[in-house]
Amino acid sequence: MNKSKLIATSAIATVMTATAAHAELSISGGMAGWFATGDQYTSVNRQWNTESVNVSYSDTLDNGMGISVTANVGETGAVYSGWQAASSSDTNYTMSISSDMGTLSFGDQVASAADRGDNIISMSLQECCTWSATLPDGMAGANGVYHDGDNFSGNSNESIEYSSPSLSGWTIRLSHTPSAGASSETAEDTNGASVSGAIGPLSVSAGMNSQGDTGTANSGFDSSYIAGSVGLGPMTVSVGSFEGGGNRADASVLVVDMPILGMSGKATMVEMDDVAGNNDDSGYRLGISKSLGAASFSLEYDNADVGGTDSEVETWRLGYALYF
Repeated sequence: MNKSKLIATSAIATVMTATAAHAELSISGGMAGWFATGDQYTSVNRQWNTESVNVSYSDTLDNGMGISVTANVGETGAVYSGWQAASSSDTNYTMSISSDMGTLSFGDQVASAADRGDNIISMSLQECCTWSATLPDGMAGANGVYHDGDNFSGNSNESIEYSSPSLSGWTIRLSHTPSAGASSETAEDTNGASVSGAIGPLSVSAGMNSQGDTGTANSGFDSSYIAGSVGLGPMTVSVGSFEGGGNRADASVLVVDMPILGMSGKATMVEMDDVAGNNDDSGYRLGISKSLGAASFSLEYDNADVGGTDSEVETWRLGYALYF
């Protein structure tokens, strides 16, 4: 048994040594999550952002184009307010091909163009990727929260994305998501686009996502957003307007990032405009984060007003993150 392991280990080392002479192979990963408690929980609820290891390979083709492949091994996903990710415990692959004309990425961990662009509004200290995932806890009642095309209907990120090179400081992203699959002849794919750059000291981003019909006529919808941020001394102030499209909610967002006693501080305010017959949810989030090198820890307080009697929902979250 030990001899077999030794032979296997030697073989892997030999392959990696040969590969290193022509390309680059790197290993990274991390663990990040939350322990949440409050009005909507009977005990402590654990949520996570990622618990995975990434193996990345990059090389240059004979024609000068760059190519890279990343394998994500582990679990990435959780249940957040207003959004449910597809938790996965297998291996996910993403491949990118780049040249002077831009980068083309595809695989099962590629977000939509709108999702990539709207990250200019970061509403939480440790969560990532999807805007609706970062709503204050308790705001799941916001009817059909803004949908940027990422993780629609509980599916994984399966988009094909093109990202342009910097064009005088501006980046254009286009994505196509095969959301129709083979489920129905009347289903349609999903397309997204975004542009981001700067106008003087103001960083701006805008985009849209056209969600295709899911097999029922007129079940698709178009969502859009515009966002901007500016530095004011040590602070950064960001604002965003998100239009859900169809029968989904619209939202206005204000985010302030600032240093507090050697820590990172964040304050977020959200106003939702729900469709008729639903309460207009609103909420705010206050948080601080302390970095200790490779690891960081966060404490956040959420207060959500979902309308009706006893509508105020309070939540406390203790976050942790360790990346290598």
